[in-house]
Amino acid sequence: MGCNVTSGYAGQLVGIVLDSTTKNPIAGVAINSPCFVGTEILSGDDGSFMFPLVPAGLYDFNVSKAGYTTKSYPDYELFPNKVSFLNVELVMMATGISGAVYLSSSSMDAGTASGVTIKLQKDGIIVSSQISNNGLFSFSNLPSGNYTLVGTYKVGTTIMYRGRTSVSLLAGQE
Repeated sequence: MGCNVTSGYAGQLVGIVLDSTTKNPIAGVAINSPCFVGTEILSGDDGSFMFPLVPAGLYDFNVSKAGYTTKSYPDYELFPNKVSFLNVELVMMATGISGAVYLSSSSMDAGTASGVTIKLQKDGIIVSSQISNNGLFSFSNLPSGNYTLVGTYKVGTTIMYRGRTSVSLLAGQE
């Protein structure tokens, strides 16, 4: 563990956290170090953060937020009487939606419907489409957001989703 103080003079760590894909700032990201138990800094709305003045030395820093992969910076050096910059890009975890389509609107006991076309829409745009196998469907590697599931089958057949037809996903959820 990197907690090696080299000087009594203070150093400072500042930076910004961005989404690796969109390059947008990420608010509420935790920046901490096992060297400073109980000290956690959160990035602001603009993704920026400032770790308080600490003695110059080598420290381990961790940058994390739910739905993103954690980044670790072992032995990161803070210099005496200087500001050190740490610009971080976090990678969003993949997420998915899965479920089953049933033949009856009144009972799920009627059995699953095979051959149903399931379309996944985001902001009115079809982002994926598939034919269900034995009434089951699954979409993976989706970014977080609001989605609508649309099913089509033969005319006169009612499709029922076990769950909601509109779903909101946060990164890392299924």
